[in-house]
Amino acid sequence: MRCADLASTSLSFANLRKTDLVQADLSFANLSSADLTDAVLWRASLNCTMLISALLGNCDLREATLRNASLYQADLRGATLEGAVLLGTDLSGVDLSETALAGAVYNRHTRWPTGFDPVAEGAILKE
Repeated sequence: MRCADLASTSLSFANLRKTDLVQADLSFANLSSADLTDAVLWRASLNCTMLISALLGNCDLREATLRNASLYQADLRGATLEGAVLLGTDLSGVDLSETALAGAVYNRHTRWPTGFDPVAEGAILKE
């Protein structure tokens, strides 16, 4: 399945495992509790997307734009967020211990899990 424009769509609880969403526009979409395990979201636009409790294990989010997205309590184990834009993104309650963040850009509005050090993981603070 290849989807180019799913902006403002409600896909909560959707099964999107292994879906090819390369460069898809998912801005303002509701993907709460959706299963995106092993999905490819390389360079996807996820601005203001609700990903609360979504399953994103082993998901390819390289260079994805997640401005003001909510990933509260999402499962990102094994996901790749290298080069992603995380400005104002809510990652609180997320286990990022197995997540690749090298080159990801964040700002002071980005919310990280308690005790998480984004700089030590290679993320870049943008003022």
